[in-house]
Amino acid sequence: AYKQGMCPKSVFDDILAMVRLYNLPYSTDFDRSSILAAMLSDKKRSGGNISLIIPEKIGSVFIHKIPVEELEQFLIDGLEV
Repeated sequence: AYKQGMCPKSVFDDILAMVRLYNLPYSTDFDRSSILAAMLSDKKRSGGNISLIIPEKIGSVFIHKIPVEELEQFLIDGLEV
């Protein structure tokens, strides 16, 4: 979300620091096409749009709808940690 300009990088940094602190996974062995296929079948998809839950700050999120055509770029950005 921060790479798309939807939240500050500090939010990403704080979330990643917590994930690392508790030894939680922050990467995956799944390939991009498998993840994209799963995302496209998500219940938050409605027609040509999908709703993403985006953090604004720690403890606060908002719902952002994007066209499914933009989902792959969002995924690409998210896989680059």
